[in-house]
Amino acid sequence: MTMNEQEAPERAPALWQLVPGASVVWNTALYDVVSIDDLQRVQLRHLITGERVVAPVGELLPMGASLESPPVGDVDPAELARACTREKALRPFVLCGERLSAAQMSMIKEELGLKESQIRKLMRQLARDPVPLSIVRRARGRRRNCRMLPKPVESIVRTAIIGAVRGKKTVSLSALNDEVTRLCGNAGQKAPHRQTLARRVSVDGPELRFRRRLGPQRARERVRAKPGVMKTSHALAQVQIDHSPLDLILVDSIERLPIGRGYVTWVMDIHTRAVLGICVSLEPPSSLTAALALVHAILPKDSWLAERGLSDIEWPMYGKPTASKADNAAEFKGNAYITGCHEWGITPEWRNPGAKEQGAFVERLIGTFQRKAEVLPGATGASAKQRRGYDPAETACMTLQESEIWLVREIVAYHRDTHRTLQMAPGLAWRQAHETPMGLQLPGIVTDRRRLLLDFLPLEKRRVTAVGISFKNNRYWAPALRPMVGLEKRRPFRYDPRDMSKIYVQTLDGHYVDVPLADPTQPAQSLWEMKAVRSHRARLAREAKDPAAREQHLNTQHALISSARRATRQRRQEERKRLGQRDAVPPESTHAVLKQTAPSAQPPGAVDYSEPPEVTPLGGSS
Repeated sequence: MTMNEQEAPERAPALWQLVPGASVVWNTALYDVVSIDDLQRVQLRHLITGERVVAPVGELLPMGASLESPPVGDVDPAELARACTREKALRPFVLCGERLSAAQMSMIKEELGLKESQIRKLMRQLARDPVPLSIVRRARGRRRNCRMLPKPVESIVRTAIIGAVRGKKTVSLSALNDEVTRLCGNAGQKAPHRQTLARRVSVDGPELRFRRRLGPQRARERVRAKPGVMKTSHALAQVQIDHSPLDLILVDSIERLPIGRGYVTWVMDIHTRAVLGICVSLEPPSSLTAALALVHAILPKDSWLAERGLSDIEWPMYGKPTASKADNAAEFKGNAYITGCHEWGITPEWRNPGAKEQGAFVERLIGTFQRKAEVLPGATGASAKQRRGYDPAETACMTLQESEIWLVREIVAYHRDTHRTLQMAPGLAWRQAHETPMGLQLPGIVTDRRRLLLDFLPLEKRRVTAVGISFKNNRYWAPALRPMVGLEKRRPFRYDPRDMSKIYVQTLDGHYVDVPLADPTQPAQSLWEMKAVRSHRARLAREAKDPAAREQHLNTQHALISSARRATRQRRQEERKRLGQRDAVPPESTHAVLKQTAPSAQPPGAVDYSEPPEVTPLGGSS
């Protein structure tokens, strides 16, 4: 590194001596020190008005001092050590304030290896600022990030960069360079070099560097400052709720065919970073999935785990939170979610628009589990680029229920792992949050779990017929429906889309009863699986159609009908011709012919239809 000993950088004094007669700055005004009254206060005189005041020592600044000192991060440690050696050697002579004698100067010159002019300059610098940093040698040339463009060009470059940042499009460096060149040409200025513009972008518009790779929104989040912290005093003070797609292709439970990706709704306690509840579904996020996840978070999970064959693991996190915080999506402002929260004393809160960092805890949690899913068969990866040349549907093998079991086991493992911020496992943090001098204090347990679930489930209405209730292409029946058969008024009922094997029907006395499927052999499925299976079968039916065979069938049927019509029309024409010839013969001839062709002998009482009929008037003879 080339150093310049003749030109030392100007620097505000780090230490200065407060003595009578010194000029100081106090409350942005200039004063002279008149006297030092005590260890904490001095008497000042205003340089213009002459007014005398008493000021605290800690509020005074030296004349021309700056509140900020130059950074020292770029100082060479060897140069700083050399400056310390020189300051130590010159300190006694600087403090006494006397001129050096020839013998003293010769001794210092021999000790430091400097010229007399260099020594006197170092002493002047130390007299103004008696610290080693004031005499450190620095590198020659311009300072880092020094801007040397003319002011008009600098203004044009800054305006172009700010305009590109405020827009939402991805602007390449070439396009920005063309725009700056055009503006500089119109202003009669020489355009800066492309590399100069690139350096300006990295300082004034770093967001532009990430837009092509991350997109406008994520690029802005990447460079935007996010100050502040979120603190809670106890567990369940606030939970964060959010949705995320499960980066995994699932199969249905009957035919084991791919049915698409699933979605997970997460409920996380921000005080302990514990996962309180989830809702895994094939349906996109909705108010219902948010409500079901919150219900799952409130209830203990022993029976829920036992239903899924997970009695060997523990998930002790449960409880009613004081507040729930979510983003501004429509599903978190739906009736099912908000009504359920108010019904159970939970305050719904929402993030400020665009403030994704207010949900940082649950967002980080989602990222953790997405990375765990990357090794599963059927994993889709984070983007299409990651699965280039790989079809996840070919290796997909897990159903919705199996993926839920896998996720639950990963959650239990997460509760045992050390959290980087907490410096302890979330499971241990949850236990410590409920420890009191009197022992463990567990969260309140909901006494009516059925009511809690029903308050969050969606409501529908149907008529009860002789075969039960028809809903979503299924029939439901139970003996409790007999009194409602044939009633004109539709009966309200609720359903759980996670398990469509039964619905909850409101009886005439206002209670809800479980009504199972009328076909007990039909397997239990979620609503999302049922929709996916129906959609798949409909697609297969469409693909199985043969337009040529259908056209041939229609043509054959049409030919058959046309042939039948021709035959019928021909026979009727022949009959009309025959009847026409008979009508053309005179009546007498016809009568004679009939008489000749009639049989000679007729049985007694037989009617001779060849004779004219006899008419007998009503009401007796004339």
